[in-house]
Amino acid sequence: MFNKNQSIHSSEIDTQHSKNFKLNRKRSVDINVLLNRVRAGKKKERLETLLIISLVCVSILATGLIASL
Repeated sequence: MFNKNQSIHSSEIDTQHSKNFKLNRKRSVDINVLLNRVRAGKKKERLETLLIISLVCVSILATGLIASL
């Protein structure tokens, strides 16, 4: 015979088990997602470096033009 406390306790265990399952499932990581993040970061870094180098070149050219006048 079930009593009220056993029924509640059983439902609490089921709820905790499903929460733990969801947490464990979220902890798994897809390697492709991580690789895409790294690639995107490297691409952004290359663009920033290219931008800085081009700004330096433009400023040197502008300074040279102004000095030659």
